[in-house]
Amino acid sequence: MFSSFSYIADYLAKITQFNKNSIGIILILFGICGFIGNFIFSGLLQKNVVMTIYAYPILLIILYLQIFWGGLHSAGLVVSQTWLLREANEAPEFANSFYISFSNLGITIGYVVGGWFLAQFGVHAIFLSSILFSLIAFFSIYLKN
Repeated sequence: MFSSFSYIADYLAKITQFNKNSIGIILILFGICGFIGNFIFSGLLQKNVVMTIYAYPILLIILYLQIFWGGLHSAGLVVSQTWLLREANEAPEFANSFYISFSNLGITIGYVVGGWFLAQFGVHAIFLSSILFSLIAFFSIYLKN
């Protein structure tokens, strides 16, 4: 944690181009959240020290993964569209119209299958449908190449 936190003000100023006032507000909010987190984790530690110790690094990893989730998700759209347009270079407009149509179909199918997983197995199983679709995608790419 401190390997990144020690340099966060510099990172926010140079990489994300936040101004000094914004950085101050962000760090104050970080401190307030840390204060709240101390109360939450002190309660968890009183209930079960070992489980809290195991949970802490896992939760930190989940936080870091969550930050990149949006970027990776959106990048998938660019990757798939680029692949399609390279394969259909003789008719890019036609391919792009198919891309949009099948993207919407994919969203609809994903919504339905995710809802089915939710109804059948509960909210904790929603990501199983994503794993299933990822495996199908890997298999499809393997068959294509």
